[in-house]
Amino acid sequence: MGGSLTVWINKDIEELWYAINDNMCKRGRLTYYSDYAIDMMLTLRMLLKLPLRQTEGFVKSIFEFINVKLEVPEFSRLSKRAKSLLKRIKLPQLTANGYLVIDSTGIKVYGESEWLIFKHGGEVKRRIWSKLHIGVSEE
Repeated sequence: MGGSLTVWINKDIEELWYAINDNMCKRGRLTYYSDYAIDMMLTLRMLLKLPLRQTEGFVKSIFEFINVKLEVPEFSRLSKRAKSLLKRIKLPQLTANGYLVIDSTGIKVYGESEWLIFKHGGEVKRRIWSKLHIGVSEE
């Protein structure tokens, strides 16, 4: 029996992908990618149990598929930034089919019933999404 993963990406991802370097007095190299971009990629990595190089390629493929023109952080940059950001990411264990929702405020993983509450509940703010279906075999 195969599983499935639905990835929803908000259209304003392009505004959040690159870092805004307000503090120019800091030592070292300026941050090019935002924490949002690194968080999204590390969450996909943890959720799909991918190595860093495959995560980079996977996100590039998603962006090409939905026609989003963004640069993707290299695997080495993900590794360096992961040390501080991984402490903040907490994922629930998905037992069956699930949804990964990526919007302008961050990343949220919903279980099947939680997504239905979000979808049909009191949320009235209209969002524009790109939808990508990914089929994953358990083998």
